[in-house]
Amino acid sequence: MNDFFELKVLTSRRDTNFKEHLHLTLIQFSFTTYGIGLRETVRILCVVDASPATNLTFHWTLNDTQLALNLKYPTNVEGLRSSLLFTPLNLYDYGYIQCWARNEIGSQQKPCIFQIVPAGNSFC
Repeated sequence: MNDFFELKVLTSRRDTNFKEHLHLTLIQFSFTTYGIGLRETVRILCVVDASPATNLTFHWTLNDTQLALNLKYPTNVEGLRSSLLFTPLNLYDYGYIQCWARNEIGSQQKPCIFQIVPAGNSFC
């Protein structure tokens, strides 16, 4: 299921027969849970659907803090994907990692969310 919003606008001028087509696809929202142990590393993949799909930048945060994870942990960007190698070093490193993408039109409104829980914990 694609949980993203697509907006298409078509305008025209009668006098010049000029047409503009703006195609803006807001980026898809996702939620994934990872169970990992302390000092174990997980590769988190943030995949978006955006138009235009060029010159995307990604921003990663942990637990709604302003601390940018991409400054502390290795990240990689390939087209519509960004990956983060994340290693929880203490109990405060568990929680929610968020990924936002940005293109020349603007920023993703809702982040992709990844819940990081200690391995072996059951929430049933």
